[in-house]
Amino acid sequence: MGRIHFALTAALALVAKSASAFTIGTPEGLAAGTTGGGNGTVVYPTTNEELITYLNSSEPLVVVLNKTFDFRGTEGTTTEPGCRPQYTRECIAKNNGFKSQDVILQKGGMANTGGCDNGTETTVTYDRAALKRMTVKGDKTIRGIGKSGISRVGRQFITTYKASTDSMTISNSDFDGNTDYSASCDGHHYWSFIFYGVTKFSMLNNYIHGTSGRSPKIGGDSAAKVVAHVANNCWGNNSGHSFEIGSNAWVLAEGNYFTNTRMPLYNKDEEGALYAASSDDQCSSLLGRSCVANELVSSGNFSSRNGETALETIKTILTFVGYTSSSAQTSDSEQQQQTTQSSDSAEQTEQQDYTPGTAKPSSETTQSSIQATDIENVWAETIDNFGVGKLD
Repeated sequence: MGRIHFALTAALALVAKSASAFTIGTPEGLAAGTTGGGNGTVVYPTTNEELITYLNSSEPLVVVLNKTFDFRGTEGTTTEPGCRPQYTRECIAKNNGFKSQDVILQKGGMANTGGCDNGTETTVTYDRAALKRMTVKGDKTIRGIGKSGISRVGRQFITTYKASTDSMTISNSDFDGNTDYSASCDGHHYWSFIFYGVTKFSMLNNYIHGTSGRSPKIGGDSAAKVVAHVANNCWGNNSGHSFEIGSNAWVLAEGNYFTNTRMPLYNKDEEGALYAASSDDQCSSLLGRSCVANELVSSGNFSSRNGETALETIKTILTFVGYTSSSAQTSDSEQQQQTTQSSDSAEQTEQQDYTPGTAKPSSETTQSSIQATDIENVWAETIDNFGVGKLD
């Protein structure tokens, strides 16, 4: 069975000085054709200031991150009135060893601040560094060297909010939701991904674990029009729900693997359109190809909702129609590339009973390098070298 291939010599990354030394493969999904930093200069920022300067530069650059950039304390702190939501008060009362979150008030106070249901006033102190965003200009390739993936986020891992994009791919990344502070009071991050706007995106070959909700949230906004292809990802140890699909969203989910995921699909309502591939494959008639079945182990149900409607929209996007499981894999000469973007509000995980899923892999599955079922094990085996590409 295929495996993700990692270079075992992380130290070599430190001596690479030209863009050609980084073999990062070909962008996949809707991001195919993007060039990033191309053959631009390879730079290694050593300070926070250098990192900000490189990312904001107008010239093509390959920015290599081989250390931790800690912005805490650089902008001081603020102490002011805040909101303590009901779920935080309940978490404190549980005294179960987990911590919850107070909320920083937005304009309009407690009545207009998301995530503060039935709130009471409290005092909050927070680091102001998170309020000062970094700008990443075009023609940039950002390479992470290390084992952390994306973790300890304050809000979302990635979000478009109401901005729009039609060429985004999120691929080959480790999204780690384990945290000291969680809205669900269980050490799992709740607000994970939110996609609104007029947006099309591919989400391929990622490992998403330790979350409790909105992993991802797609659509649900009156102005949204979101079309997504979510394929060959692994969800693990998710205590709440993964997919939350609202109105004005059309999603094809295929070849994904769910393990110990309590609620792969949030069934609050019947809005939105999802085709969740199973052994009953409808893709052949509408897309002209088979879809790879999703697999669930010790997880809740993951079934289509308005599935034919989803496929009717998916078939208008040639990149999604032409997808094959092997085209989205890395090979011996290609490697993991992490893809990123930027923020919004949310709600609390609802507790529901579930019946373990029974979906099985399709006989059409043809993985050439890695299957979603392998991702969890592969990440564990290669964690010390996460993000290290093959160096020529």
